[in-house]
Amino acid sequence: MKKGIKAGVYTEEDYELFEYHRLIVKNFVWDSYHITLQAGFPKFRIDNKSTRVDLLIWKPNDEKFKLIVECDGFNYHNTKEAFIRDRKRDRIFKSKGYQVIRFSGSEIWKDPISVSSELYDFIEDYEKIGTN
Repeated sequence: MKKGIKAGVYTEEDYELFEYHRLIVKNFVWDSYHITLQAGFPKFRIDNKSTRVDLLIWKPNDEKFKLIVECDGFNYHNTKEAFIRDRKRDRIFKSKGYQVIRFSGSEIWKDPISVSSELYDFIEDYEKIGTN
């Protein structure tokens, strides 16, 4: 703010500034995507262990928009048990209304732009049809 606002005495310019900030907060905070890294879900359990996802993308004003992005490196997902565990996780999250999308570590490492673009397209499509 360039100038201070005297409490209780507002100009038309002050009201315009208030409205501008209100719109920023409304549209940026509530209508924007939020990303939580390594989001924990202690109530969602696999083999009696709580779960954690790589990325949780959510919107504060839209409880239906719940997207999980998993980044699967071969070193951590190279056994039959890991493969089965991942499928169990996907089923649990899907049963609770989450959409799950997975990328391999190799995909991310080799072409992060393509992965980002695919994720963007996925989110755009999910917004159109997935949360209605």
